[in-house]
Amino acid sequence: MSDTKHVVVTREGLQRMKEELEYKETTEKMKVAEQLKVAISYGDLSENAEYDAAKNDQAVLEQRIAELKAMIENAVVVDESKISTDTVGFGTRVTIVYEDDPDEEETYTIVGTSESDPTNGKLSNESPVGAALVGGFYAWIPGVLKVKLKVNEVITTIMLNTIAASICQFLAKGPWKNPNNNIVAGTANLPNRFWLGKLVQGSNLSTAIFAAVIMTVLTWYIMQKTSVGYEMKLTGHNPRFALFAGLKTDKIVIVTMVVSGMMCGLVGMFRVYGATHIYTASISNDYYFEGLMVAMIAQYQALPTVVISFLFAVLKIGAQGMETAAGVPNQIYLIIQTVVIFCMAAEKGIRASLAARGERRRARAAAKERLKEANEDE
Repeated sequence: MSDTKHVVVTREGLQRMKEELEYKETTEKMKVAEQLKVAISYGDLSENAEYDAAKNDQAVLEQRIAELKAMIENAVVVDESKISTDTVGFGTRVTIVYEDDPDEEETYTIVGTSESDPTNGKLSNESPVGAALVGGFYAWIPGVLKVKLKVNEVITTIMLNTIAASICQFLAKGPWKNPNNNIVAGTANLPNRFWLGKLVQGSNLSTAIFAAVIMTVLTWYIMQKTSVGYEMKLTGHNPRFALFAGLKTDKIVIVTMVVSGMMCGLVGMFRVYGATHIYTASISNDYYFEGLMVAMIAQYQALPTVVISFLFAVLKIGAQGMETAAGVPNQIYLIIQTVVIFCMAAEKGIRASLAARGERRRARAAAKERLKEANEDE
């Protein structure tokens, strides 16, 4: 497995890596060599704990030196002065202001994995927090468009997802592409230490499922059991009434969109860390469409969404399995999807038609009953 993917760093980060490499190749190597010399002088290496510890230190040091050399060789330096502050991404600084205490602020810089240091305010663009921040910002855009220009959020999110998919392709085929990979568009494999644990061997099911469960339960609880959730639902169902009731509808819409975007960012991270272990151009293909469809079928309820998501997952995986095992075209899944979408679009019309048919049946039955009674009276 190769870790020689392009490492996006700042000039400061690259300089620190060079300084660390120089220190380890000189000072630390001399220290380890001295430790080995002392340990060997004790004789009988078969039961020499000092020698084993020194050899272990030497192996760790050599591994770190090799990592540093690879990162420096494959470093892509980004000029911080040319980074746009209009979007959240690599190199940007994000300041978090707490609503309860406006005087308290925390500033973080989005950096590459090699520079990540949360204790010093540096978050990796591949970390959960980094993924959430980027996803949250991307969802903030349709939220603002909804509030300021009254643009339908379904339309803007679909359009922005298409743009996001194009950005993913650009990154996988351009700056982040690993030249040693045999695939057309993709990075190097994610190092093993970052992989999420597998729950079932031979399956993509990973420990990310636990995070998904927590997110689902938390969403259900907030929406069903708290005043915040009630305000969100009221704003969604009747924004005019919510506004006259004194709610800050604009703020509620934007915060809701940002939180949903953060959750989507985490899901994308779970996909890479738990299933593919590689970033490819097709990482987000079709997921937005399927997610939107599932949410609409579930009428935007958290727990029904889980059940319907499971159903669609079974259909999708089952279609692939049937094509392999029985030669049944997997387009059957798309046909089922189309039927479901048609039924969703025609739901009101179908209900009205069924209700009208029921009324006609009841009217005919009542007419027949009256006619029968009239005949009996005669």
